Amino acid sequence: MSQKDMSISFPAGLFNDVCQVIEAARQRVTISVNSELTETIS
Repeated sequence: MSQKDMSISFPAGLFNDVCQVIEAARQRVTISVNSELTETIS
């Protein structure tokens, strides 16, 4: 199987949607970790 046969095509905008979901998850994790650290220090 050639490299060209293994390529995947995505519907328009899917990549950006996935990136936005990942970024939102990162932000939620950051907020959660910061909250836990603040409670631990207090």
